[in-house]
Amino acid sequence: MLGGEIDSRTKTDTWVGLGPIEAYGSLGFQKVPEGKAVKNRVHLDLDVDDLETAVQRARTLGARSVGDVVEEQTNWFQVMHDVEDNEFCFILRKNRAPEDRVIDDVGRPEPPVGSGEIETLLGFLDYQRSTLEWKTRGLDATGLAQRVSPSSMTLGGILKHLAWVEDHWFSYFLFNVDRSEPWKSVDWSADQNWEWNSASSDSPEDLRALWSLACERSRENVRSVISAGLGQRAARTWPNGESPSLRWIIVHMIEEYARHNGHADYLRESVDGETGE
Repeated sequence: MLGGEIDSRTKTDTWVGLGPIEAYGSLGFQKVPEGKAVKNRVHLDLDVDDLETAVQRARTLGARSVGDVVEEQTNWFQVMHDVEDNEFCFILRKNRAPEDRVIDDVGRPEPPVGSGEIETLLGFLDYQRSTLEWKTRGLDATGLAQRVSPSSMTLGGILKHLAWVEDHWFSYFLFNVDRSEPWKSVDWSADQNWEWNSASSDSPEDLRALWSLACERSRENVRSVISAGLGQRAARTWPNGESPSLRWIIVHMIEEYARHNGHADYLRESVDGETGE
């Protein structure tokens, strides 16, 4: 739970050492002959990547939660008591941005390689979002409207479609709220592919702004509920009464972006010959 390994070199019948614990050094536990008379005088605040998983694991080891998850300006935390009623806390930081985060040669943040499930999934989603930004970067209206016969797909259409997809899953479905504009006013019965077909009438600035704002709204929506874990269900249900988990939505969005980024790679090459992953 502390993230360290037992040091077998120093382990004895009366001493167990953990180390190294990332960013904290080592920690040792010594058995003493005296009986325990009072609670421990050390309070541990443990940074975690996945609050739900950390709490569940602690419970399996005999700990119990005290109250509900508390949200502060910069983090969420859960107060816990161990089997001897000593208090400690799990803390999930908001907007964590490790200084060693790798930015690749085209400006995309690499997904973390050693983090928990939440940061890994969100890292891969933002990587895919950044890939679309790269594939549409610097193009004018003509470039964003380029087609490769016989397909009618365009890079501008992909931007507008994924802006709709962001709103659909992270707002409309996750929170069961009305669609935002421009989607709310569309007569979808007249054109089920409106976002694809109407993109050619939008300026590059408008298309990029629509998509960027949709992405930021999605990030904020996820930040507002992530403390409840990836297993929480969306407020809106499918016709059969089932609803997807937040985990399902994020994984689906990674798949959605990866699919369309393949299209974007092909379309961008047809515009100016630029290639890449």
